[in-house]
Amino acid sequence: MLRMLVLMMVATLGAHPSILVAAQTASPPLVANPTLQAVDASGAPRGWSLDGTAVEVASDPAVTRDGLNSLRVTFAKGAPYAGIVQRLRGDRVNGATVVIEGWLARDTATAAVGVWARAFDKEGRSIGYANSYELDLPADKRFRRHSIELRLPPETNTVLVGASIYGDSGMAWFGGVDASIKHDSDTR
Repeated sequence: MLRMLVLMMVATLGAHPSILVAAQTASPPLVANPTLQAVDASGAPRGWSLDGTAVEVASDPAVTRDGLNSLRVTFAKGAPYAGIVQRLRGDRVNGATVVIEGWLARDTATAAVGVWARAFDKEGRSIGYANSYELDLPADKRFRRHSIELRLPPETNTVLVGASIYGDSGMAWFGGVDASIKHDSDTR
């Protein structure tokens, strides 16, 4: 009865039934604020923590991706790295392959930018790590897609995901950082 009612509503509204199937099977988002558009008073994106030694973090309307503000992270010479990080509960992702994707840009050829993920067991030991850092990308403030995959062991308790700049002093722009579970049927 319910299925028939839904199909009648779909026919009335002109929507395709596959839209409902996609909506019913979509998994909940793994990260909060993946577009980094919601920021707090300090300029940090809501749902994310600052990681490392940033000198300044601010929403930047001048360097954009798809018309959306980017998150500009500045760090000083001698600082090891700066970026953002978010913690995922392992019970949502343990035993799965997690895909971390971000759109990043930089202004200096002596600093690297990338997305990363690190898995921990319940004792806090690191049990998996991946990153996308590349030093040979142009330093032209143009956004490039960074993507990694990390297969998480079943004993994963916590996963940290983030985006960072490290190396020499400089600025990086983050145009979004997202995480998803890769299913066996996914092709990338």
